[in-house]
Amino acid sequence: LEMRLYVDGEEAGKGKASGLLTKDPAQGLDIGADTAGSVGNYDWPFGFTGVIDEVRLYFMAATAKQVADRFMTEAEIDADPRLVVTFDDGTARDMSTYRNNGTLEGGTVVDGHFGKGVRLSNNPARGLANRGGRNANRAGGNAAGNQAAGPKGNNQAANNQAGNNQAGKNAAAGQSLVKPKWTADLPVYARSMVLAGDELFIAGPLDMIDEEETFKKLSDRDEGVQQLLAAQDDALNGGVGGLLLSIECGTGTIGQRIELGTLPSWDGMAGANGSLFLTTLDGQVLCYGK
Repeated sequence: LEMRLYVDGEEAGKGKASGLLTKDPAQGLDIGADTAGSVGNYDWPFGFTGVIDEVRLYFMAATAKQVADRFMTEAEIDADPRLVVTFDDGTARDMSTYRNNGTLEGGTVVDGHFGKGVRLSNNPARGLANRGGRNANRAGGNAAGNQAAGPKGNNQAANNQAGNNQAGKNAAAGQSLVKPKWTADLPVYARSMVLAGDELFIAGPLDMIDEEETFKKLSDRDEGVQQLLAAQDDALNGGVGGLLLSIECGTGTIGQRIELGTLPSWDGMAGANGSLFLTTLDGQVLCYGK
């Protein structure tokens, strides 16, 4: 097996691997910095400096010509990319049909090669702060700046540091300074949403796992977690149909629950004249009304 690295469409390096990965990694995909700790012989977070744009993941081997054409013309290498992140809307949202949406942290949205991109800087202090909490990093920075301003600044620095310490205590205790209206977990991955007055309609495949608990089981090499992940994959692929929920916005209480025999299409729901319309991946148009 061989891996090749291309920069701006031109080959910059290559290496060989002894074989394929035999199981799913316990750590998710990071681009630009290794936020969850090093997995090789390098210093964490090993951040990238530069602009990243048009992230793609294909389940195929690409030729040098395909890579060069992709860089020059934005032509897709394969008709079914598994991950498409353009950053054009300022997020790491996956525009492919697989919706492997990511989270953008620490970067600045700038003009990219095509549309928008994200400028990253190899700043170890920032990477560590992101891991411990961005608010703490901000408070620490304010304190450092104020200490150079004289006695009045020192008092402000002390106040900032006290706030920083309290924020750290809150984070350690699982608390937050943000108080949401409701915190209930919903048993569905949202593929379509419509807000009608005080009622929110959500449709999508079943959410069958607790992400934090599942990650812990993966870290502990719990053999039973693979069966749970397989069941979740089957649900995401439509094996058990989908679910339509109506939710009271003020409390998060589920009002109505309708089981669908198929998956809803992406962003394929609309409300009009007291009725709710929903399109599905198998070509149906469903209508719910009074």
